[in-house]
Amino acid sequence: MSEINEILDKLIRVRHILCRTKKFAHSDIAISYSLQFNNSYIEYGVRGLEVQILYVLNNLQYWRGEEARESKIILNQCVKALVNLR
Repeated sequence: MSEINEILDKLIRVRHILCRTKKFAHSDIAISYSLQFNNSYIEYGVRGLEVQILYVLNNLQYWRGEEARESKIILNQCVKALVNLR
């Protein structure tokens, strides 16, 4: 499996966690942005996906708890991996 597919799989897992989590400030916005991961990659490539993840991270600042910490770590790792792919 290519590295980009692995990143997209991780992003989908984070999106599922985000969707089943109790609502918090800006959660609807974060979910909306996360639903566009695939489209942003298709339309704009690696840089577009990177920016989309950053939008999601920006809207997760009020998300707390263990799942939140783990998910934010995964999202940050994905951004770093995408930067290396550019």
